[in-house]
Amino acid sequence: MSARQPYEILQQAAALIPTCQSAIGGTLMQTTSARDLHSFLKVGKDFSTWIKGRIEQFDFVENSDFVAVDSAPQNGGAGNRGARVEYALTLDMAKELSMVERNAQGKQARQYFIECERRALSGPALPNFADPVAAARAWADALDLQRQATAKAVQLEHQVAEQAPAVAGFDLIANSDGTSCIRDAAKLLQMKPHKLTEFLLLSKWIYHRIGKPGYVAYQDKQDAGYLWHKLGNYEDPETGERKVNEQVRITKRGLTKLSIMISSSPAGGVQGKQATLKY
Repeated sequence: MSARQPYEILQQAAALIPTCQSAIGGTLMQTTSARDLHSFLKVGKDFSTWIKGRIEQFDFVENSDFVAVDSAPQNGGAGNRGARVEYALTLDMAKELSMVERNAQGKQARQYFIECERRALSGPALPNFADPVAAARAWADALDLQRQATAKAVQLEHQVAEQAPAVAGFDLIANSDGTSCIRDAAKLLQMKPHKLTEFLLLSKWIYHRIGKPGYVAYQDKQDAGYLWHKLGNYEDPETGERKVNEQVRITKRGLTKLSIMISSSPAGGVQGKQATLKY
């Protein structure tokens, strides 16, 4: 078969004996209409006699080599009157029926079905570059795919750059142990302790209780698992009394949340807001 023959065969036969997908024996496969093939082969017998004779002669098996379907009645017939049976053939059966006709039409049909199978196995066919329209369409499609790939790559680069601070923070947090005081948390988040304290105050994570030392965590941040209070005992150096002090501790979950908040907030979200702080 010459390089041009498959294309010519497809052009001539595809319109007359098209293929489609049909379920045969529970498997979806390429099929063709027996009636269309009968017409293309220019068989001298009527269709019904021809197909039934070939099925019996070559022991074709229903639901393996073909499926038979009752079509709607023809010419307005009632019941089964005027109805006709259509046969969907596998390409293997169609090739065999074409070959046994022993004529030019049979040879062309067989080559056509072989080409259909080859294309199905090899995937989408290359465009016909001899056709200027097909070549231009293929070039435009390739250019569009390239532009989409470039845009996707740029988008991913931007995402990586945007997420880099947070990722760095996550690495540090993953290596932390248990909860952290504000000073230790600031080290993990790579910022100064007073800046982190200001950020926590501005973000309403902690507040300063008047008349008492230290800070207190907002209840909603405790409920969310971001903060908790560590209780400790100490002896008042002036009175000798035993007293309880509270220290705000930041959990790993809280550190993760802060890392995201701080990385997305210019200058840690503190600049320009310091005037609103009240100690």
